[in-house]
Amino acid sequence: MDRAGYIEEHLAVKAREDSGYADKLLEMLQDSQSMENQLLALGQLAFMDDSRINGKLAEWLTSGEQHPMIQYKALQTLKLRGVSGMLQFKKNGETILVEVEDTPSDFDQFPTHINDILERIQENSQTNNPALAYFAEETWNEFLAFVYGTSMYRQMLLMDSESIDAWAAALHLVLLERVFESGDREEVFELYGVTNELVFQWEQAYRIMQQFASATFTGRLRD
Repeated sequence: MDRAGYIEEHLAVKAREDSGYADKLLEMLQDSQSMENQLLALGQLAFMDDSRINGKLAEWLTSGEQHPMIQYKALQTLKLRGVSGMLQFKKNGETILVEVEDTPSDFDQFPTHINDILERIQENSQTNNPALAYFAEETWNEFLAFVYGTSMYRQMLLMDSESIDAWAAALHLVLLERVFESGDREEVFELYGVTNELVFQWEQAYRIMQQFASATFTGRLRD
């Protein structure tokens, strides 16, 4: 039995023992102030055999603005449960429209040129700053969840190969500033070859990454 099958069997037992177990998970999702508990609830709801969950989960997602990373996980959960179609909800202060079935099931399923940004950072840091390379992967995945479906994400989908350098440089500098309390813009520009023509794109990327960092970075990054 694979892992998914084991989880489904385990949750089926839980549901037989407690007929209200799915409702308890939905309540945990809706009422919890803990993102960890919300993620835990979504992780189990993905495998619960209860026909009511799809509608209730979609209703919750579209009823009000939630943490962007929870919204992304909720889309993944709906996709895993076989839901398709368009959903509209507020994210990062804007109203977005997404196709549930288009949601990447994992981070390696994002378009290649978007994942190239992470590879660019890792190439530039694995030798000289391996700790930054480690934080880059974790932070980039969180950032993709943060922006998925927004106007900024749609803009990223259209970027050319040169724009990859601008985005990589923006994330590199944000990590240096937020995690390592250091960083020199000119040095980062030189490292990634950010020319005058790319500065505007860099500023856009840097601004949204600072917004993301302010909303999501915690003390764990400095541990």
